[in-house]
Amino acid sequence: STGAQYINTGVSWDTNDLKFEGKYSYNQLNGHSSIFGTQGHSNNSNLILREESGTLRWWMSNTSTTITTVAVGQKINFDLEMKSSGTFSYNVSIDNNVPVTGTGVHGNIFDSNYIYLFDTQINGGTGSAAANTIKCSAKLYGFKITKNGTLVRNFIPAINPSGVAGLYDLVEGKFYTNSGTGSFTVSETYVDSYNIETATFNIPSPS
Repeated sequence: STGAQYINTGVSWDTNDLKFEGKYSYNQLNGHSSIFGTQGHSNNSNLILREESGTLRWWMSNTSTTITTVAVGQKINFDLEMKSSGTFSYNVSIDNNVPVTGTGVHGNIFDSNYIYLFDTQINGGTGSAAANTIKCSAKLYGFKITKNGTLVRNFIPAINPSGVAGLYDLVEGKFYTNSGTGSFTVSETYVDSYNIETATFNIPSPS
């Protein structure tokens, strides 16, 4: 994403056990760069992973935890888990270095809005959030969402047969296109293509 594109995952938060796994790198830092997130009808009902002034911060309800410092171009691997019972844990590594881990207790203010990728959904839509303050410019290598122990999204970057870049969900067998403005771009591709349900998708390299 250049900072103008985003994906609506179609997965809601609610009061569920959730696990997020993924790998990405920032193209630029703007102080509030959300790789994924949703904020409900209360400012306290947050579920956001974002960069804040050079640090990676995870917001859960009305609670947040600072994980580590981040910089442009670093490959960030994350494994985040939050329980409806009120506990959370994280495992984050930068450029495959020793992981930063932690546990804690989060707030109990939830909402039912959908989770966005490359953005934070606000009150059922993008709200009044400006593209350069909530959305982020980043390269995504993969993103998974597990809900109550069941994998519900397994996104990989892909180019569909029409040449449009987006994310393909291996769980649903569905191609997700940009919900924002402009177009996703792909800078790396495999030599081989990836066949899914008779359609051929070119997959960007995760290296």
